[in-house]
Amino acid sequence: MKRYIIVIGLVILSAFGLLISDRVSDPATEGKITGFSANDIPFDDGTGIMLKWKPLHKSNRIIQYNVYRGVHPDSLFFLSHLEVDPKMGVLSDELFFYDKDYPTLIDFETAPGKLKREKQQTPDSPLFRGVPREPSVLAKLIDRYSVLGVISSNAFYKHSKKIVSADSSFAAGLKVNQFEYLLANVLPQQKYYYTVLGVNERGQLLPFADVQEVSPVDNRPDPTAISHPVMLTDKNELRLEWGPPNAASDIYMWEGWLMPKSNLAAFEQAQLADMNADPMQDSSPLWKGGAIQIFQSPNQYISTNYYETVSLPAGIALENYSFVLGYMDYNGFYAYSLGRPIATALSTNLPTLPGFEVLDKRNDKGDNLLISIGKPIVFITQASYANQKHNRLRINYELADNEAYDVDRIRFVFSADGQDLGTVYEYFLDQIIHLKIPQGRKLEDITVKIAVKTNKDKDFGEELIQHVEYDQANRRFSGNRMELAGQRLNKLYYDLMIANRLNPIFTPGNRMGGLSRSYDHSIAYEDMLYKGLSGYDSKTRRFKLDPFVVVAADTATGAPISVPLYKDEWTKQIVELKDTIKQLEASVATATEPSVKDSLSAVLAQNQMLIDFATKHPVALKADNRGGYRWLKTFLAERDLNSRSQAYQLIATNGKGLYQISEPYTKDGSQWFYPKNEWFDDTKWITLIGSIILILLVVYSILTVRRRDPYIRPIAGLVELDNAVGRATEMGRPVMFVPGWGTLGDPCTISAMMILSQIAKKTAEFDIRLISPHVDYFVVPVAQEIVKTSYSEVGRPDSYNQNDIFFVSDVQFAFSAAVNGITIRDRVATIFYMGYFNAEALLMTETGNQTGAIQIAASDAITQIPFFITTCDYTLIGEEFYAASAYLSKNPDIVSMLKAQDYFKLLIVLVVTIGTILSTLNMTGFVNSFPVE
Repeated sequence: MKRYIIVIGLVILSAFGLLISDRVSDPATEGKITGFSANDIPFDDGTGIMLKWKPLHKSNRIIQYNVYRGVHPDSLFFLSHLEVDPKMGVLSDELFFYDKDYPTLIDFETAPGKLKREKQQTPDSPLFRGVPREPSVLAKLIDRYSVLGVISSNAFYKHSKKIVSADSSFAAGLKVNQFEYLLANVLPQQKYYYTVLGVNERGQLLPFADVQEVSPVDNRPDPTAISHPVMLTDKNELRLEWGPPNAASDIYMWEGWLMPKSNLAAFEQAQLADMNADPMQDSSPLWKGGAIQIFQSPNQYISTNYYETVSLPAGIALENYSFVLGYMDYNGFYAYSLGRPIATALSTNLPTLPGFEVLDKRNDKGDNLLISIGKPIVFITQASYANQKHNRLRINYELADNEAYDVDRIRFVFSADGQDLGTVYEYFLDQIIHLKIPQGRKLEDITVKIAVKTNKDKDFGEELIQHVEYDQANRRFSGNRMELAGQRLNKLYYDLMIANRLNPIFTPGNRMGGLSRSYDHSIAYEDMLYKGLSGYDSKTRRFKLDPFVVVAADTATGAPISVPLYKDEWTKQIVELKDTIKQLEASVATATEPSVKDSLSAVLAQNQMLIDFATKHPVALKADNRGGYRWLKTFLAERDLNSRSQAYQLIATNGKGLYQISEPYTKDGSQWFYPKNEWFDDTKWITLIGSIILILLVVYSILTVRRRDPYIRPIAGLVELDNAVGRATEMGRPVMFVPGWGTLGDPCTISAMMILSQIAKKTAEFDIRLISPHVDYFVVPVAQEIVKTSYSEVGRPDSYNQNDIFFVSDVQFAFSAAVNGITIRDRVATIFYMGYFNAEALLMTETGNQTGAIQIAASDAITQIPFFITTCDYTLIGEEFYAASAYLSKNPDIVSMLKAQDYFKLLIVLVVTIGTILSTLNMTGFVNSFPVE
């Protein structure tokens, strides 16, 4: 019988093994990502790769996906990672990663020093950790990527070394450790290899996906640009506003066409034909028959908004035409986008340009300019009934402020159905007002006229008219249409156009809503430079960079003027320029072909501009008298002036082609503005005055205390200090001092240590043991030294035991448990809790209460004061804690500080009282003069 049972058991086990054998996957492929592909990003300039894969099931507990990239299939370096939630997993069916816009190649803080294979990989695995800091490895990658070095300006200008090549050309050389980061982007037509793997929450790297090869390609631009044409009939002028297509960084030229509407079918046919065709194919001739090209202009900047104004010849019936926006990239590939239907308007319908001004921003480091667009305005965001009788409205408003103006008061005039509801004046800007309305009055639509009075005005400014409508679903009023000077502000936008002296072309793109009253333009100091790496010099082990710095621009043509980093090369360049100019002058004089003569004249003008700068510009003349870095520093000062000097224009637009562009803002005959830094924050005058008053009060208190003993109110907990320590002496039990959670820099810790000094003197005098457990090990040596000094001062250094002042734990309840254990085991007679405490306070004090110990607590932790009061014999509340050291020591210097603080508090009470009275009388100037933190 036993034999049959054994046989049957073996059969069952075998069958079970066969059943589960199919479910056990190969460890080499378990967790391997499937559906992984690498493709060129469409419609770009050939500098982007899109990775796509199917995420693993959430049962794998994946915390991140690592992406690897390389130029050979046998060596892929860690590129980046995507973090995911291990519990939720990835909800979508696919994950995407885009390798574009210069991801980090090397972060020198985390990159390995030498070539290291990725963790948990076999010797033949192609995966490596990040690209190492080893120059020989980096040198092999420079030609396969577009590499940018991120360098501090100080390192580049001061510590770069000149590298001269065999052809006498030179470059600036930097060692690899002088870079902050290296960024690398893929190049068109190059082969790259990618893979991806999952990392689970145990840190285990799962098998990587099959390596994919891909080559980025420069594609035709995306034909999705959105354009808005508006015809001003009284001016016969077509105004165009458009947003560029996606991946529009390589647009070289824009052009506009008026296409007969009869050609729409041909246009759609051409678009379909070009969609998947070779980028060189251009099917536009299918619809250009009868089309009129109205403009063609180079793309001079990268922006999110573009504008063009075209004067049309008379006789064009625009109702028969559609607008087509065309654009060409740097490779000569064209794309076309059909614009919105051509709208018509009059010049009187154009948005009104606000009067704006450029101001230096107050109280900054010299890195901001303030664009003031107008005086502050106020608008209502919502309103609701404040009671069940519906006779009182609680109204919330927002202030679109402008720091160039200080708001004095606001006036709200409410009306409904032509009947006045009331007027509210707001003096203290807390963004809430209340309006009483007649009992039983049902309101659906309220009209509000809002006016603001600034400190610069004698009366209220122009009124903003807003309509506030009742939302039945949410049972509240919401602000809607806003009109100022006849313009709908919530359908108006401002585009700020900015230029600087190194690039004098105005560039739009800083778009603001019509409610904006100011714009802070941040103009950073030159700190980090982004320089392309052009090669590697194996002799000096330095990477080559462009050695020229743009320091100015030609005032006539806007052409940049560059100087090398090294004075000897600058001198050599001037000599060569003079020789070149002589040769060009001779060539121009003998040239007979007009086209050849024009091209030679253009080159001659460019060289003459450079020689004029070198021989006539004040900066160049000043630099000639200097050598070394001082020579370069002179040009860098000019570069800073030119790069950070800004000019501004403002565009008012409805976002759909109806716009106006202002002239460049000028002041004192100049359109250039340079930010300045301030030495003192003028909003802190009150702080300075208060500090001076406090210093005077301290000096007065010191002189007073030295002449007579000041009165300090008795504090019950401190009066009983002698009795508490004396009771411990009578019982022959120790005293414990618990300092709480403060660190060395906290005021509560400093105060606790000063109190510990006084308590230690008492325990030394009575020859009783003092125990002090600590939660911060940095405080322990300070406490030990304080207690040791106190014991020595009373002549009992022999009674000091360093082991009684010790570190316990920095874990909250572990510390609490240790203190409770000491209280019970050592039968502590008196306990002092001095410092900042959290939830453990009740546990410790209740234990001490149960053992019958006298407990005195002092803390600035407001939430724990109630527990100290209920469980301790005496509790020092708030300021009593900080006054304890002065009360116990009677030190004149400490007591004088305490008295000075009391005098200053009386002054604060007086100031608050005056401010309250003045604010009640709607005189807010006094309150507003204080800084707001």
